[in-house]
Amino acid sequence: DYFSDLTGMVLEGIPDDLRRRYRFLPDEGLMISEVRRGSRADRMGLQRGDVVVRLDRESLTREEDLAHLVPAILGRGSFFMVVVRGRVAYNLTFRLP
Repeated sequence: DYFSDLTGMVLEGIPDDLRRRYRFLPDEGLMISEVRRGSRADRMGLQRGDVVVRLDRESLTREEDLAHLVPAILGRGSFFMVVVRGRVAYNLTFRLP
């Protein structure tokens, strides 16, 4: 999809066992299932298993949320994201090409 091509990462729903282990709310976040080597996501240090809980000011709850968020961020050159790794949340700015 276009978001993956643009960022170099693939987002998908969080498996229930991980959701329980890390105490994510039932509809909170999308997990990074793949980071392409050499991509912007890779250079930012994002890793498989990280969870993106916010993209700009929007909470991510389903993979379909990306469909309406991507057009809004394309023209700006960057977007804000909150990424959780383990139990630590990171605020990041993702710069687009």
